[in-house]
Amino acid sequence: MINKISSKENAVIKKIKQLELKKYREKYSQFLLEGINLIHEALKNNGILDVVVFKDAFVNEPHQKEIIDLLVEKNISVFNVSDSLFEHICDTENPQGIIAVAKKPYFNFEEVLKKQDSNILILDRIQDPGNLGTILRTADAAGMEGVISMKGSVDLYNSKTVRAAAGSVFRIPVTQVEDVDQLLLLLKKHQKRIIATSPRGENYYFHVDIYKNSALVIGNEASGVSEALLRSAQHIVKIPMLRDTESLNASIAASLVMYEMVRQKMNP
Repeated sequence: MINKISSKENAVIKKIKQLELKKYREKYSQFLLEGINLIHEALKNNGILDVVVFKDAFVNEPHQKEIIDLLVEKNISVFNVSDSLFEHICDTENPQGIIAVAKKPYFNFEEVLKKQDSNILILDRIQDPGNLGTILRTADAAGMEGVISMKGSVDLYNSKTVRAAAGSVFRIPVTQVEDVDQLLLLLKKHQKRIIATSPRGENYYFHVDIYKNSALVIGNEASGVSEALLRSAQHIVKIPMLRDTESLNASIAASLVMYEMVRQKMNP
């Protein structure tokens, strides 16, 4: 059944507006998905959708009406709003006309770390939501078993991050760690070697065995990997620069090293 909402004061509309803020995403353990592709990804990966809202013009296309019918069939609460009310709740400049409230996925991260020879990614105070989302998407594609986000990193469920991750938030296990000491204890317990990226590295990233039991650290866009993690790293690796460039974008650097892990796994 599809219900109509016509007021900004409706509880569903108010909830969606609240979820634009991190404190409410944490309070409710929910986040927003904007666009048909992200909703498809959620359904495909057993994501839990609590509410879906679409605007009048959305059902003008047959394939878009099909997704509404599928959501109703799955007993998800579906609401229709006017185009102007949809603009009120939408965060994107060119909205596709559909938005969902999704439950944050739960992963048992201890089980992730226990996996034999598994590689994980550590995000050390990554600030840009687009960078973070792109890194998550690449980590998913490159077969990383999980991602640890350090305190000071942008919220994983920021709408821009979720869009850039393109569905990977439902596939790759992610957890947050408050401080370096907690992280180091966790990595030591599961025998993970810390591979930190820095222009000060002794070796190029392709000269070090990183294909298993590695915790790859990608640092803050401005200041890089923290000194505490650099001191604790088993290897500090660098990316060759053939010209006098200050540094690479964090998502590009992460992609290069993660795909070296892939290359080494395929050609050990």
